Amino acid sequence: MRRMNSRVMPADPAFRTIQEILPRAAESMREAENELQEQDADGALPPEQRALQHLQRAEEAYEEVMVTMGGGGGGGGGGGRQAAEDLADLFELELDKMRNQYETLQRAGQQQADDTIDELMERLRELARRQEREAERQRRRARGQQSTQGGGAGQRALADEAEEAARRLERLAREQNSPQMMDTARRLQEAADAMRRAAANDDNLGFAEAGTALDRLREVQERLNSEQRGRLERDIADQLRRANRLADEQREMRAEVEQLPGLQDEARFDALRRLLEQKGQMEEEVADLERQIDSTSAEFRRDERDAARELQEAAGGIRDNKLKEKIRYTRGLIRSRPGPTANAFEEQIGENIEQLVEELTEAAAAVGRSEGDRMAQALDRTRDLMRSLESLDHRMWEQGRQGEDGEQGRQQGQEGQQGQQGQAGQEGQQGQQGQQGQAGQEGQGQRGGQPGQNAQAGGQLGGADGWRGGDAS
Repeated sequence: MRRMNSRVMPADPAFRTIQEILPRAAESMREAENELQEQDADGALPPEQRALQHLQRAEEAYEEVMVTMGGGGGGGGGGGRQAAEDLADLFELELDKMRNQYETLQRAGQQQADDTIDELMERLRELARRQEREAERQRRRARGQQSTQGGGAGQRALADEAEEAARRLERLAREQNSPQMMDTARRLQEAADAMRRAAANDDNLGFAEAGTALDRLREVQERLNSEQRGRLERDIADQLRRANRLADEQREMRAEVEQLPGLQDEARFDALRRLLEQKGQMEEEVADLERQIDSTSAEFRRDERDAARELQEAAGGIRDNKLKEKIRYTRGLIRSRPGPTANAFEEQIGENIEQLVEELTEAAAAVGRSEGDRMAQALDRTRDLMRSLESLDHRMWEQGRQGEDGEQGRQQGQEGQQGQQGQAGQEGQQGQQGQQGQAGQEGQGQRGGQPGQNAQAGGQLGGADGWRGGDAS
């Protein structure tokens, strides 16, 4: 309203209707603001609706003025059209400022939600590790390998923590109006319920419930991981949209800077003031965009290396090209020396912003590329592991085969040794008997008698004695 009174109204009183309507809209907005400060959204809704109605009537009045100016003849048409264009420029500037403020608040709220998810992810990782240990203790209790006294206390404590995390996730789902997140919160509550059932049972049923709780926790982790990956795509898309908008604004400003030298004093003053304000907003937008790109790159550097590297190059391009400094420098340049030098700087600024758009586009295309690389690496590691297992299995089979052959050879060696010992014993026994028979024969010959008969009889007796001697031995 103040800027309309200082610029448009003296030129054309046809906008008096709009001048009367806009204060009513502002008054209703202040009423709504008071209610919102008290966290009363329902109370703020009626004045918000009244403000919207006032703005719609102002818009209708503006359209009527534009139709009148376009269809009317005479010398006043040119001045009226210029006043209408000035008013349009004023509304556009105010809209840009409001949009930037709204987006800043929206990003702040989104960042708070992202921080909550990151915190929940850390808690869930810890819960999953502790639940895995609890499931192992439950298994030992079910098999009687561990005392059951006080066994459910740890599981109940984990259930309490899981329920608290589920409540936080449910609140966040309502704030974000996200059905997927609400379903994830229900899954987390199911994990807490399974933990309580596991705490109440020390048998195999308790072990099964502990395993179910662990499965639910891992499922919730995977869903939140997907939420984080989607966040990267969302953040890059938002940054790319802001960069494209900067490119459009720079093209318009470049055309206006080129027209500055040909404008008359008053028109040139108005155009220059508008350009200076736009450049101030652009510098702030570039600085904020640079911070956002750096933050996103740092956040996903571990899980999305390729996309993070592209983002880092985009932020580095802003710094290397001195984009913020050029925008700031051209504010003084167009004020003091509009012309070829200012036009050359405006062209450079446009090229730098286009470079930023290209680098952000490459970052968006790189999302998920690192995930694919990790999957390929995991697949290669799995193949290597399978080959190692096959080689180990083959070696174990070979060792088993060699062991069987060695056992068979050992048995055969024992049997051969026993055979040799038996044969040697038999031969020794027969040799001993022959020696005894020969000795008996010689003894009979010494006792006398007929030599032939005595020798034969002694040989028979000696043979018999030899067999008896062999048996005795």
